[in-house]
Amino acid sequence: MHPNEELLRREYEAFAGNDIDALARIFSDDVVYHIGGDGPLSGDHRGRAAVFRLFDVDRDAAFTSEIHDVLANDRHAVALTHVHGRRADRTLDDITVHVIHVIDGKITEAWFFPWNQAASNAFWA
Repeated sequence: MHPNEELLRREYEAFAGNDIDALARIFSDDVVYHIGGDGPLSGDHRGRAAVFRLFDVDRDAAFTSEIHDVLANDRHAVALTHVHGRRADRTLDDITVHVIHVIDGKITEAWFFPWNQAASNAFWA
C-alpha cells in the first residue's frame, strides 16, 4: 500500500472514531479544506482549528463515508466514497471524491467533490 493511501485511510478511521489527536497528527498546521457548493459548509477552511470546527458541524449528523477505493502517488491521494447521512428530517446518499495533497507525510490540502452538489447543500442547510 502506498504511504499516502495509508494516510488517507487513517484520516477516515480517525474521523469515524472522532479521534482528534490522530487527526492532529495527520494534518499539517496550515491544512486547507475546500468544500464546494453554496451550502453552510462551503468555502475554504484554513488551519487545523478551522477544519476541526467543520468536523464539529458534521457531528450534528449521523454521517458515514464508505471507501470504495483509494488511489495514491507521492503527492496526492484520492478516495472514492459513498456517503450516508441523516440529520433532523434530511437524508443524504451520495458519491463523493475526496482529493488530498500531501507534503512530508501530512495532509496539507483537501478538496471534496460530491456527485450531487444540490443534495449535499440541502442536507447541510
